[in-house]
Amino acid sequence: MQEAARPFSLQQASVFIAVLIVSVLSPFVDAQVRLCVLLLAVTFNTWYGGLRQGTMAAVFSAIVILANSLAMRHSILIEPMHGVRLIVFLLSCYLLNRFAMSHRLAEAFRSRNEEWNQKLVETAREGFWVFDNDWRTTYVNNRLAEMLGYAKRELLGEDFREFLVDGFRIRSAQDLTRRDHEHSDQQDLRFRRSDGSRLWATVTTSPMTNDRGAVVGLLAVVEDVTERKRAERDLDKALRALQISEARHGRLVESNIIGIITADLSGDVLEANDAFLRMVGYSREDLNLGQVRWSDMTPPEFMELDQQATNELWATGASVPYEKQFIRKDGERVPVLIGAAALERYPKTWIGFALDLTERKRSEAALQEAKEAAESASRAKDQFLAMLSHELRTPLTPVLLMATAMLEEPDTPAEIRTMLELTRRNVQLEARLIDDLLDITRISRGKLDLNREHVNAHALIQQALEICRDDIRANELQLSLELAAGEYHIDGDPARLQQVFWNLIKNAVKFTPRGGSLSIRSFHADPFPNATAARFVVEVSDTGIGIEPHTLPKIFDAFEQGDSTTRRRFGGLGLGLAISRSVVTAHGGRLSAFSAGKDQGASFTLELATVPALAPVAQAPTPSLRTGSTHRSLKILLVEDNKETLRYLSWILAQHQHKVYTADCMWGALEVAQEDTFDLVISDIELPDGSGLELMQRLGGGLEFPGIALSGFGSDDDVQMSKAAGFSEHLTKPVDFLKLEETIYNVTSAIPHNELAR
Repeated sequence: MQEAARPFSLQQASVFIAVLIVSVLSPFVDAQVRLCVLLLAVTFNTWYGGLRQGTMAAVFSAIVILANSLAMRHSILIEPMHGVRLIVFLLSCYLLNRFAMSHRLAEAFRSRNEEWNQKLVETAREGFWVFDNDWRTTYVNNRLAEMLGYAKRELLGEDFREFLVDGFRIRSAQDLTRRDHEHSDQQDLRFRRSDGSRLWATVTTSPMTNDRGAVVGLLAVVEDVTERKRAERDLDKALRALQISEARHGRLVESNIIGIITADLSGDVLEANDAFLRMVGYSREDLNLGQVRWSDMTPPEFMELDQQATNELWATGASVPYEKQFIRKDGERVPVLIGAAALERYPKTWIGFALDLTERKRSEAALQEAKEAAESASRAKDQFLAMLSHELRTPLTPVLLMATAMLEEPDTPAEIRTMLELTRRNVQLEARLIDDLLDITRISRGKLDLNREHVNAHALIQQALEICRDDIRANELQLSLELAAGEYHIDGDPARLQQVFWNLIKNAVKFTPRGGSLSIRSFHADPFPNATAARFVVEVSDTGIGIEPHTLPKIFDAFEQGDSTTRRRFGGLGLGLAISRSVVTAHGGRLSAFSAGKDQGASFTLELATVPALAPVAQAPTPSLRTGSTHRSLKILLVEDNKETLRYLSWILAQHQHKVYTADCMWGALEVAQEDTFDLVISDIELPDGSGLELMQRLGGGLEFPGIALSGFGSDDDVQMSKAAGFSEHLTKPVDFLKLEETIYNVTSAIPHNELAR
């Protein structure tokens, strides 16, 4: 508001000053002078205050003139010249106002045109660059600054020539003005951007002059033609590449199946297909700028290998393919397979082939990782099964001990002996099943260990049937047993073969409804191909639920139990038939299944090669520590953390006239050992405060007295660790007392009678 008030006050003051001057000089000057003074005041108001102020000044001046005339007693009517002067004054004021208004409008239009021109320049697609005769930049528009990658203020005052790539120059303004009637020029120039990259541009220059016609600088209109130049260069490169392609590798470059390059001796990559550029992470622009160099992409550790390939290339014309790595533009490494050959038509130029091995290496790494994960999972599974085996075996030990001990008693009644024998066989079979669960991994690999001997297959069938007889009676099944094979002796593992027979019979009983029938028959058939001995064949058939056709091919797969209804109804793990087939296959035989379908029953056929029967041999009685001259009373240190096993085993050993000292932990056993000497130590391996292995080592490692290890773990590694700790033997739970009795005799028989502990 104050800015607007000052000129208005100044304009008023100018009128009052003029009036004052006129009033003072009225007696001394004529009317024309007075009018000129007032006209100057009106002119000042009009020029600086605008039309409104000028009009007000004119009106005020007219009033002053009238007032002055009246004061001097002049009447316009009496003195016509006074009226004429007033009219001339007002007309002059009007013309003056019109002139001032026209001037202001012209000034406004000029300012608007400059603003429009500025906007046109700033929004143009071309860059505008103005510099003086010393090449110093005086103006650039936004587009020019954007082209070069600078801010506008960074370019002002800078030498235009500093932005030109070496080897390029522009004609000066003086050069242009000396040419006849041609004051503009056009050139293709190459500029350096702020990031170091290059810009191709068509530059049209015109001299700039002042009002006197003197040249004061140049105006350059800059058009970015980088893409056009790149297209031209690409076209030229393509023509060269096509010539090379036709000469050496046909359409292979264009296929982009593998990376292909051409390079010279210095390592400059002259041409490359898209596959190679993708492989190393460079763009075609990088290639065109000469930024793709073999040496820059090669890690130091592969330099020597590259040199060997280069020597071979120039010596023989080709290099044997070899693996190396490239350093990509982003710093990552890519594994590749490289091959190279010299181009005969282009001296000192060679063509290279690069196959990206990233996926192969990744697959190899993934395969290795998967293998390690599988091995880790397998170890974890084996450890779990071993622990499960240990936990399942331990409760069976006291049962088997009592059964075998009572069977050895001559006074045991016959009916009790039968039940004890059944108990013993069931416990042993259960232990065998635990072994199979532990060995399932080895079974799936076909690495099942067999303890072969000459066995009577009919006897094994009878024993397996005896185990299942109570279930047969409970289900009221009609049993048909026809063991008609004339040759039934097998070279095999009796426990595992009995397991197979038991599994087949058990399944038939399990899947046959009450009142159904079960048939077991044996016969001999022609030998297997390339064999001479007859085949022993067993068929186990039932009238049960049958097997669906789509399930039959998978019936021997591990964990296969048919549909979900069958699994829920009958339970089980689905391992029996898988283990059975593995056992039969390991014996060189066959196990097959047949079923007409659902509710049509099933039939399983087992085939094994036979061996000639052996003459009956009188069995030498197992040396008993209570019978004959072999019996000796021993001092035994028994270490077992399972209370039932410790109680029953110590009782049985005491019944055999041994003096037994017991402990349920390692440190308790060491305390007992410090107070007395012993002939034998029998120790569990898994103890609550240590292990039987550590105990045996602390007791002298078997040098003081022999030891027998008892454990729920029975792998070869477990046996070896027990032997290494000093134990003479390693028995796997559940322990058969007859086996334990035999082992005690074997490990102590070498001790002289007079050296036994007292």
